[in-house]
Amino acid sequence: GARRVYVSTDSGATWSNATLPSEVAAANLGIDWGGITADATDGFLVAGGSFPTTAGVTNPRAYVIRSSDATTWELSTANSPGLGAITRGPDGYVAVGVVGQISRTTTFGGAWTSLATGFVMPGDFFGAASGPAATILVGAGGNVLRSANHVDGWTVATTGTTLRLQSAVYADNKYVVVGGNNNAGAGVASILTSATAESNSWTKVDLTGPSLLNTVVHEASRARFVTAGFGNQIYSATDPAGTWTAVAKPADQAINAGAAGAGIYILAGDNGTIFRSTNGTTWSAVVSGTTQQLLAAAFGAGRFVVAGFNNSNNQPRSVILTSTDGGQTWQAVDVPYTMSIRSLVFSDGRFRAFGGTASILTSLDGVVWTADTSQFAGLFRAAARTPHGLVAGGTSGMVATLEAPTATVAVPTLVAEVGAAAG
Repeated sequence: GARRVYVSTDSGATWSNATLPSEVAAANLGIDWGGITADATDGFLVAGGSFPTTAGVTNPRAYVIRSSDATTWELSTANSPGLGAITRGPDGYVAVGVVGQISRTTTFGGAWTSLATGFVMPGDFFGAASGPAATILVGAGGNVLRSANHVDGWTVATTGTTLRLQSAVYADNKYVVVGGNNNAGAGVASILTSATAESNSWTKVDLTGPSLLNTVVHEASRARFVTAGFGNQIYSATDPAGTWTAVAKPADQAINAGAAGAGIYILAGDNGTIFRSTNGTTWSAVVSGTTQQLLAAAFGAGRFVVAGFNNSNNQPRSVILTSTDGGQTWQAVDVPYTMSIRSLVFSDGRFRAFGGTASILTSLDGVVWTADTSQFAGLFRAAARTPHGLVAGGTSGMVATLEAPTATVAVPTLVAEVGAAAG
């Protein structure tokens, strides 16, 4: 929306700034005007507001201004948080906002009433997992989106937390989800466990020290879960709802992704960091050959693949590394793509890479990649294999399934994340 209200009295040939009410003018730096409606009898109503994402705004509010002649404006209401659209109906006016706000008035100059809707702002998805009971997507605001048939009919599962959830895995007959409070300082990270992923079925364990856990993996032959993120420790447990044991990282680098297979655990992160373990408790750093940020990892066909993004010298390029010796040595793959890879998944004999363009990269061996065009322009951060193919989740609650053909699915609105979003 625009930060100003413009008025034309000559059929749009010339425009001038409207003189706004003093209450609004004082706060106008942080107000986005997103909706306008006009009535031949009443006049004009303009709705807008300052939002939680507006720079410098700590107390988001909604505003509606009214004018009978587009010259003299009055403040009609000031509700919280923000309004993005307004329209006239047979019984008055309705304004809606970005965090589920709906306000209504029956008269042009009358008082506005906020209506309880139950709707809340969609958040971003950062992790995915699939098990017999359901496929889940996890993300901002403690959201867990659940589909019992793995394709559609998505519902929000209540987890009891509003923290950012970063990663999920299904193993040992349970769903395990990790996250935290979304900053690089010390804080409290959380681990959620459920056998069904249904509402109110989650057991939460808090870890004091790390502020955000970015990945959780499980290796079946070792029967151990591993998680890591910000902070200088790696955590492991055989029972994710029980006690987690911490060990120091081989180097103090943020971990963004992980994978496990063939008795090996791999963790990948900032500055080309790759850690390796054969038991989930003893770790060593291995040479990756890159200093770029690694954001995704997968295991399949006897090899590990990690990926990320290189934006050196303003020349964006995908980064993909492979290992065929259990993560001991790594080879860079020359890929002519520019997407920031955020998620890797191995399914049906293929690696697939998802990220920030309208392409999905596919490879049989992790070395030779081809780009499949999708109709999705958003950023996919999460993907998982399901009994019916693949599911991917991304920004603003975006969900897609990859079958034949790729199809979008309807999703419910979700809980708004507490705090600023990380990249």
